[in-house]
Amino acid sequence: MDAFGRAEKAYTQYLTAEERSRFRKHINLSDLVSLTETLVDNFQRNGDQKFSSGLRYLGEKAVLLAPFEHLLEGAANMAPLGGSMIWGSVLFILEMAKSNAKVFNEVLNFFGKFADEVGYIELQKQTFSASPLVRSVVEDLYAAILDFWVAAVKYYRSQLGGLRSRLKTFVMATPIEKRFETLKVEIAEQKIRLHDVTSAEQNAKSSAFYTSSDSFQQTIRQRELKNWLNAADYEHDLRTANDLQYQGTCEWIQKKQPYINFAATTSSPFLYIYGIPGSGKTVLSSWIINSLRSSVVGGGGIILYHYFKDADANKRTPLSAIRSFMDQLVNHLRHSRSPLLPQLESNLENASVDRSRHAGYADLWDLFSPSAAALARLLSQQSPNSYAITFVMDAMDECQSPLTIISDILNLAGTHPGQIRVLVTGRKSAWDIMKQSLPSSISSVDTLQITTEDVHVDIQGFVQHTIGNIHRLRGHQALRDRLSAEIGRSSNHQGMFLWAFFMCEEVKRQGDPVALQKLLDHLPKGLDAMYGRICQAVVEKDDGVGFGLSVLQWLVNSPRPMRFAELQDGLKLMGTSATPASLTKEIWFDETNDLLWSRQDIVDTCGNLVIYTGLDDGDSFRLVHLSATQFFQSDLRQGHRGTSSVLPETVRLFVEDVRNAEFKLASLCLQYLLMEALNSHKYLTFSAADSLFHSTDLDKEDFLERFPLFQFS
Repeated sequence: MDAFGRAEKAYTQYLTAEERSRFRKHINLSDLVSLTETLVDNFQRNGDQKFSSGLRYLGEKAVLLAPFEHLLEGAANMAPLGGSMIWGSVLFILEMAKSNAKVFNEVLNFFGKFADEVGYIELQKQTFSASPLVRSVVEDLYAAILDFWVAAVKYYRSQLGGLRSRLKTFVMATPIEKRFETLKVEIAEQKIRLHDVTSAEQNAKSSAFYTSSDSFQQTIRQRELKNWLNAADYEHDLRTANDLQYQGTCEWIQKKQPYINFAATTSSPFLYIYGIPGSGKTVLSSWIINSLRSSVVGGGGIILYHYFKDADANKRTPLSAIRSFMDQLVNHLRHSRSPLLPQLESNLENASVDRSRHAGYADLWDLFSPSAAALARLLSQQSPNSYAITFVMDAMDECQSPLTIISDILNLAGTHPGQIRVLVTGRKSAWDIMKQSLPSSISSVDTLQITTEDVHVDIQGFVQHTIGNIHRLRGHQALRDRLSAEIGRSSNHQGMFLWAFFMCEEVKRQGDPVALQKLLDHLPKGLDAMYGRICQAVVEKDDGVGFGLSVLQWLVNSPRPMRFAELQDGLKLMGTSATPASLTKEIWFDETNDLLWSRQDIVDTCGNLVIYTGLDDGDSFRLVHLSATQFFQSDLRQGHRGTSSVLPETVRLFVEDVRNAEFKLASLCLQYLLMEALNSHKYLTFSAADSLFHSTDLDKEDFLERFPLFQFS
């Protein structure tokens, strides 16, 4: 993703709508200087003289940046706003710091250092300002600089207060000084590159340094087929799992005989890996997918995978899995220019004539299975000693009606011995159900249990890495060592990566060594106790506001992840039904009726019980793990769920308030659907004779924008 796009997405996540409205995108370097002068004038009128030197500093350093700004506008042609996102970020911080002389001057100081590092950029008489080589270097330089100032905005926002400070939800960002040292190194490298490429342009055309690459352009028909398949974003799930993996982890599985047999021989083509909740099964699945992919490079094999997600209706069914498999199969055939592609595309085209409905499971399986079988035969002829197709399905315990998909996949594999293999992960309970209904074509399935001993070293490495990178612990070696030892102790983590992750997040949130010593003396035992501790922190941070409780009520009782617009609309409904209504509304929303919490604020307020998916994956929120959903849905009274300790009464009541909100939320949704403004909208007012299908796409778009909770309700 380009730096400008990353910046916009970061500000969407970390800033509120009101803050984003104050962010000046259309601003140049000269504007920054003049607007800062206005800020300083206001300071001086109020009798504060501490800013005058900083202002002179800004003016002097801005002169150094003029060539850089010119290069952005000319050589880089930074669409759509050039360097304005950088200057806007600087100004945004300065305006936040308008009552804090220390921070104000600190930011000016960073700006000056940044200007010194960039320095006077030789434009080589601007001869090569349109060169792809020069543009490539300047774009990398721009990206490094903008990424730094985006990090600075997030850092100073967490320090300067507002809503986050009042609710004590600080996020301990990487110290900005350390980020600046990284920026200095990047600027130095890019300046060297810029000098080299402009020199190279004097001797040869830039096209000689680039080779053109063919890009596959999807036709309208192919895009329509993709929409008809309606596959979930399985690639995003893989990337997310990859991001959670640390170097050297998961390699223990290479020493396990069941996996050795599965990966390296044709004698054990079916493997079920099971483990307790939070033991790292999804991350292990991603490691296996990547490992198997690397082993089939050049051999023509294909890995088809799907991540089941109980909290996401688009990812938890057999239909969602077959959509993923079909989409990956079509992509493989296209990229490999397989002779099987025309027939499959023709079959899909015939099946998708009725575009008003998406593909059903039976439709897709009837199309998928013969094509997969044909591909397996073809690839096996090319590479007879390796598997042609490998299916990997993660979290089978989160799949609704798992026997449907597993029976069909195993039957397909059983009728093509030596060509298709299947690996599944999940909890043991799912395997106990599945093994009773194995198809007759399958004689046996190997199993592999993830034990505490298997993942202990991985968890230790994760904890040591995370604790070691908490900057404010650098001067407390003994405490850091004890934290790593206790959290990484097998009797404490019990083989649960998720428990270790939450503990490390708790360490980041604690403010001082005394609090951390207390934390170590009272480590929670198991995930339920951990979730209870997080809920206790949410209760304390809410401080009567009730925001964290309300967010969790929506998300725990939601059948799928909730988009930000839906959640905001739902919280507005809660605000209007509060007593008194005006109190909640004033606390939660600004005068323009926008939420005072940013997307990241919502995650922080809920103590990482909630995950934000990002703008590229639906702009949605969901619970962190299936075990969190089960915690809120369970009976937490003494003796239930096998908890080792009784949770505090405040936590038990909080969980009950979350779990028992379903009726209240249903009532609110019903009220929403009955609103006069909603029902009088043009999109819903066509007569029965006309039918809704005569309303335009613009009508629908306007309707859903005005009433984002409609589909959810």
